[in-house]
Amino acid sequence: MNRPMRGLNAMNRLPLLFWAAALVLGTACPSKDPAAGPDAAAAQPDAAPLPGRDAAVESPDAATADASETDAGAPDSGVPPQRVLVPMHLLGDTPLTNLVHAPHFDPVSELWMGFDGNYAPLEMRLLTWARTPTGLPVLELRPAGGQRILVGHVRGGPAPLLASLWIGRDASAPQDPLSVALEGLVASAPTDSAFELVAEEESVREIDHVLWQRYSVRIEEEVLGVGWLVFSDESPRSLYLHAPVVVQDPTRALRPGARSRKPTPAEAEAIRRAKEKLRSKPPPQRTKW
Repeated sequence: MNRPMRGLNAMNRLPLLFWAAALVLGTACPSKDPAAGPDAAAAQPDAAPLPGRDAAVESPDAATADASETDAGAPDSGVPPQRVLVPMHLLGDTPLTNLVHAPHFDPVSELWMGFDGNYAPLEMRLLTWARTPTGLPVLELRPAGGQRILVGHVRGGPAPLLASLWIGRDASAPQDPLSVALEGLVASAPTDSAFELVAEEESVREIDHVLWQRYSVRIEEEVLGVGWLVFSDESPRSLYLHAPVVVQDPTRALRPGARSRKPTPAEAEAIRRAKEKLRSKPPPQRTKW
C-alpha cells in the first residue's frame, strides 16, 4: 500500500512545479495587459500607444508630398482630370431598328468579311475609342497593298430606306477615292442592284486627330431578303469605319432617292465569297439543359 501512495504523491507534485515555473516567468517579463493599471504604461516610457480603430493614421507619404500635387478627381481642384469615365452603350447612339447585323463589327459574328485584291482575308482590327461620332466601336482596315473590300450583312426592309456609314482617316492624311454602297435585290431589277452612298459635306468633324465624314443614301425601293453594305478602295493608308446603319427613313424626306447601278465585278465576287462562307458555317449548337 505504501508504494502506490508514494507514486501518487509524486504525481501530485508535478502540477505544483508547473505553476511555480509560470510564476517565475510572469514576474520576469513586463506585463502588457491593459488591465495591469496605469503603472504598467509608466514603466515603459519608450512604448508608443497603439491607435484605436477610429484613430486617424497619417500616411508616411503625406508629410513628403508636394503641395502642388492635387488629386485629379478632387472637386474644385482647378486641375483637369487625366481620365474621364465615358458612358458606353451597346448600340451607341444608333437606332434600335437598325437593319445592319452586328453594327459594332463583332468579330465573333463573322458577319463582316474583308478581302484584299486576291480575295485573301483582309487585315482588320477592332478599336474601342472613348470618343467617336456615335459611341460604337471602330473597325480599322489595314493597308492591303492594293484593293481592299469589306462586305457586311444587312436585313432587307420596306422603302424608303436610309443607309449611312461614318468613314474616318488620320487628320493629316489626304482624302483617297473610295466607294461604299448598299447592294441587294429590288423588285424593279432581276439581279442585285447597288445604291452608292454619298459624302455629306456638313458632317465633317475631327475627333482626337481623326477626321470623320458621314456617307448616306436614300433608297426608294424595298430591299428584298438580304442586302449587303460594301466598302472598297485602294488607299495605302488605314481607314476607320464606324456605325453602319440601315433604317426605314424616319423623316420621310422629300429628297429624291438614289439611282441604282450594277455591282462591280469585284463587289459581286466579294459578296459571292461572303455568301459561301456563311453557308459553310456549322449550325449553332443547342444547349442541353
